[in-house]
Amino acid sequence: MAAPVPLSTYSALLRHHHNVGFLQTSFDLWDQADEMVFRTHSEDFFIQLEHQFGSLTLHCNLRKLVLIVCTAIKKIEKDRKDCSTNGQIHFKTAIQLTALADKESDIVQQFIFYLKAAMHFVVAGLFIDHPGTPCSKEAQSSYKEARKLIKWISKKFENQECSQSQGKYLSMLLVLSMKAQAMLDLNLYKSKDSEVKKDVITLNGHFATSSQMAAPVPLSTYSALLRHHHNVGFLQTSFDLWDQADEMVFRTHSEDFFIQLEHQFGSLTLHCSLRKLVLIVSTAIKKIEKDRKGCSTGFDAK
Repeated sequence: MAAPVPLSTYSALLRHHHNVGFLQTSFDLWDQADEMVFRTHSEDFFIQLEHQFGSLTLHCNLRKLVLIVCTAIKKIEKDRKDCSTNGQIHFKTAIQLTALADKESDIVQQFIFYLKAAMHFVVAGLFIDHPGTPCSKEAQSSYKEARKLIKWISKKFENQECSQSQGKYLSMLLVLSMKAQAMLDLNLYKSKDSEVKKDVITLNGHFATSSQMAAPVPLSTYSALLRHHHNVGFLQTSFDLWDQADEMVFRTHSEDFFIQLEHQFGSLTLHCSLRKLVLIVSTAIKKIEKDRKGCSTGFDAK
């Protein structure tokens, strides 16, 4: 039979349980921190600190911890300041290119200026946005500016009257614009992931409890329905634009141009990073400008 536990033994047991809890929590937090480094792609940052101070382990003294943490904070503050400055530079460049495009009379060059401006808006967002963290409002604002501009120029140049040679380049630029908007739409949808999940729970709860007959819809449910419709619209538009862009490549016989880009950078898919999008679009623009210059030189030589 169970025997009474002396008070001193019971107190020792409680203290032991409490103290061992510190040890277990210590190991668990260390493992979680290491896992987060890889999950958020922060390896380079911590490798730099390790090269500077040596490894930080659970058995290091607190002086070393304070030194490394303070240095890390300074690096983050400097990086944020640099990113903010670079982001502002690209944002201003985008506005300047847009103004330049407004005055351009050559329709192909005008399209190029607008598309370059859109890519600078994207880069401005990338300097503010950090992998592994929720997309900030400032980054989203830059991406939305890029999306708005791309959507406008795609509509503007879609049925533009032009010569045959201009039409070839406009088709290539339209494909790039449509794919860029598709990727930005998907990015915006992903940035609303937590909001979408929350609204789905709200809507599922409403439809599960309401009868088939028409019933008043609570304002919170109606708001969730409107948000969900808006957010899912980004996803649907993203898929539609991507399919339209692929179809346009074949319809305008631009396969060779995009195959060259694919050989150079690999496939551009909806799930590629915005950095890869900017790289490919920028390279494509340079190829178009070089090709146009070559054609112009060849014409003059005749």
